Amino acid sequence: MKWRNVIFGKINNFGILFDVDGTLYHQGPLKLAIFLWLLFAWIRHPIQTTKEIRTLIHYRRALEWLRFNQDQKMTPQSQIARTCTTTNNSVEDIKKCVVQWTEELPLHFINLCARHQLIQMIKRWHQVGIPMGIYSDYPAQAKLMALGIEHCISVNLCSTDSQVGTLKPASSGFLIAAQKMGLKPEHCIYVGDREDIDIRGAQNAGMRAVFVNKKNLNKLYQQIAQLKVEETT
Repeated sequence: MKWRNVIFGKINNFGILFDVDGTLYHQGPLKLAIFLWLLFAWIRHPIQTTKEIRTLIHYRRALEWLRFNQDQKMTPQSQIARTCTTTNNSVEDIKKCVVQWTEELPLHFINLCARHQLIQMIKRWHQVGIPMGIYSDYPAQAKLMALGIEHCISVNLCSTDSQVGTLKPASSGFLIAAQKMGLKPEHCIYVGDREDIDIRGAQNAGMRAVFVNKKNLNKLYQQIAQLKVEETT
């Protein structure tokens, strides 16, 4: 198939890459749900939950610190190691806390917080053969499964993957994602929710970047709806 690409103004292959957190689902409602669970946990176990809240705060700050102070390749252990340094907690305690509150619990709410129109469009684009991928700072497979779109995604790339090793806004991850999709960066659209890392990183890699809000998404839907599919011989 070929796509008559009104976005790029010529017949050419193109693909869409997505961030995950804050892009495929609304973070506000999810954060509220997690906060309420933390509140209930604190009422029952105030000392332990206070320690876990502190760990989560430091874990989040660790990612932002590493983003702009990275002096070695990013690995799945980098953020944990930085959190150990700033909290003096054990690796085991931090991992247990992170898995419980940032990996397992959100999966129960993520579908309720989804950007439902975007999710439906992703399913529709998949049906007509538009290649799509993920490039996120965190592993995304479980969240894609919770959203019911894992089968729509041909490339699922994370900043801590061995072939990347850098956080956004570094352009290397964006370029590797495009390469894995078999596309030139200028033929990729990246959809993200943070201007400082998603939009800047994608643009630095030569991609078209779409900041996720209702107006921009509606414009994207309209543009892609104009694409003509032609069977190649």
